[in-house]
Amino acid sequence: VLVDDINLLSMDLLALLMEPVERGSELIEREGITQVRESRFMVVATMNPEEGDLSPHFTDRFGLCAVMETLSGKDERLAVMRLAASQPVFEAEPDPAEAKKIAAAVKLLPNVEVSADILDYLSETALRNISPGHRGDIFLFHAARAYAALQGAAQVEKEHVDRVSNLVFAHRRLFL
Repeated sequence: VLVDDINLLSMDLLALLMEPVERGSELIEREGITQVRESRFMVVATMNPEEGDLSPHFTDRFGLCAVMETLSGKDERLAVMRLAASQPVFEAEPDPAEAKKIAAAVKLLPNVEVSADILDYLSETALRNISPGHRGDIFLFHAARAYAALQGAAQVEKEHVDRVSNLVFAHRRLFL
């Protein structure tokens, strides 16, 4: 599910959106019928912090965050506009090499191992980032494994953890 400007949604609507993600199922109640169905999806969202905050409770539910810097130079802005003008909207052709790399990573992921030393390093990294709760630790574990698989590695190394840690903790540090 893609949500633009998620921070502008009401708290009630956010709760309705995020609950099935957490639970892994959706509850359907209509005309006296109640049904629970398995539901596996993720939420990809955009947010402009200048337009309003997202509560720490909901922010923590997002595993990764890519922070976009504002382009201040005219040349940078023109390059973005030229790129946008040259691309049909929502019609990007997948890169066959990247698609092959991702397919290989998906196949490798169940076999990617995490040693006790790397588990310690994951924990130290989360503590260094002053991550409240345990979601950051869990997302870091999964992100490091996924990145290791993408790199073709059968075992997570410190470099994999370091490479993804800012994506996991950038938005969590905003609420310290």
